[in-house]
Amino acid sequence: MSWSVSLLLLSFSAVLWFAGNTTSDDVFGLLAKIIGTAFGLVVILFGHQLPLELLGLLLALNLPAARSFQARPGGVHGRGSGRPSPWTVSVD
Repeated sequence: MSWSVSLLLLSFSAVLWFAGNTTSDDVFGLLAKIIGTAFGLVVILFGHQLPLELLGLLLALNLPAARSFQARPGGVHGRGSGRPSPWTVSVD
Protein backbone atom coordinates (compact mmCIF):
# COMPACT_ATOMS: atom_id res chain seq x y z
CA MET A 1 0.00 0.00 0.00
CA SER A 2 1.47 3.37 -0.96
CA TRP A 3 1.98 6.26 1.43
CA SER A 4 -0.73 8.33 -0.28
CA VAL A 5 -3.37 5.61 0.21
CA SER A 6 -2.23 5.13 3.80
CA LEU A 7 -2.48 8.85 4.53
CA LEU A 8 -5.88 9.03 2.84
CA LEU A 9 -7.24 6.15 4.93
CA LEU A 10 -5.75 7.62 8.12
CA SER A 11 -7.33 10.99 7.38
CA PHE A 12 -10.71 9.29 6.75
CA SER A 13 -10.21 7.43 10.00
CA ALA A 14 -9.54 10.63 11.95
CA VAL A 15 -12.48 12.47 10.35
CA LEU A 16 -14.87 9.62 11.12
CA TRP A 17 -13.58 9.29 14.70
CA PHE A 18 -14.04 13.00 15.40
CA ALA A 19 -17.44 13.01 13.67
CA GLY A 20 -18.45 10.13 15.94
CA ASN A 21 -17.40 12.13 18.99
CA THR A 22 -19.23 15.31 18.04
CA THR A 23 -22.57 13.89 16.91
CA SER A 24 -25.57 13.76 19.21
CA ASP A 25 -26.85 10.52 17.64
CA ASP A 26 -25.37 7.59 19.56
CA VAL A 27 -25.92 5.04 16.81
CA PHE A 28 -24.22 7.13 14.13
CA GLY A 29 -21.42 8.02 16.54
CA LEU A 30 -20.69 4.39 17.32
CA LEU A 31 -20.86 3.39 13.66
CA ALA A 32 -18.50 6.21 12.66
CA LYS A 33 -16.02 5.18 15.36
CA ILE A 34 -16.17 1.53 14.28
CA ILE A 35 -15.57 2.40 10.62
CA GLY A 36 -12.81 4.87 11.54
CA THR A 37 -11.11 2.26 13.70
CA ALA A 38 -11.39 -0.29 10.88
CA PHE A 39 -9.70 2.14 8.45
CA GLY A 40 -6.89 2.69 10.94
CA LEU A 41 -6.44 -1.03 11.49
CA VAL A 42 -6.32 -1.65 7.74
CA VAL A 43 -3.48 0.84 7.42
CA ILE A 44 -1.57 -0.53 10.40
CA LEU A 45 -2.07 -4.23 9.69
CA PHE A 46 -1.98 -4.36 5.90
CA GLY A 47 -0.07 -1.22 4.93
CA HIS A 48 3.32 -2.55 6.05
CA GLN A 49 4.45 0.92 7.04
CA LEU A 50 7.23 0.40 9.55
CA PRO A 51 6.96 3.87 11.20
CA LEU A 52 3.25 3.35 11.84
CA GLU A 53 3.84 -0.14 13.20
CA LEU A 54 6.54 1.18 15.53
CA LEU A 55 4.24 3.97 16.69
CA GLY A 56 1.53 1.41 17.49
CA LEU A 57 4.06 -0.71 19.36
CA LEU A 58 5.23 2.25 21.43
CA LEU A 59 1.63 3.14 22.21
CA ALA A 60 0.93 -0.43 23.35
CA LEU A 61 4.05 -0.51 25.51
CA ASN A 62 3.04 2.72 27.26
CA LEU A 63 -0.32 1.35 28.37
CA PRO A 64 -0.54 0.65 32.10
CA ALA A 65 0.05 -2.93 33.13
CA ALA A 66 -2.66 -4.85 34.94
CA ARG A 67 -0.12 -5.87 37.56
CA SER A 68 0.22 -2.27 38.79
CA PHE A 69 -3.48 -2.16 39.70
CA GLN A 70 -3.36 -5.48 41.53
CA ALA A 71 -0.27 -4.47 43.49
CA ARG A 72 -2.15 -1.69 45.30
CA PRO A 73 -3.13 -2.36 48.89
CA GLY A 74 -6.76 -3.30 48.87
CA GLY A 75 -6.90 -4.49 45.27
CA VAL A 76 -8.14 -2.71 42.20
CA HIS A 77 -10.16 -0.03 43.94
CA GLY A 78 -7.41 0.89 46.38
CA ARG A 79 -9.54 0.31 49.46
CA GLY A 80 -6.97 -0.71 52.04
CA SER A 81 -8.85 0.30 55.19
CA GLY A 82 -10.17 -3.18 55.96
CA ARG A 83 -13.68 -1.92 56.66
CA PRO A 84 -16.53 -2.80 54.39
CA SER A 85 -17.87 -0.36 51.90
CA PRO A 86 -21.03 1.54 52.89
CA TRP A 87 -22.64 -0.14 49.87
CA THR A 88 -21.89 -3.66 51.14
CA VAL A 89 -24.97 -5.69 51.96
CA SER A 90 -24.53 -8.35 54.62
CA VAL A 91 -27.11 -11.08 55.01
CA ASP A 92 -27.26 -12.85 58.39
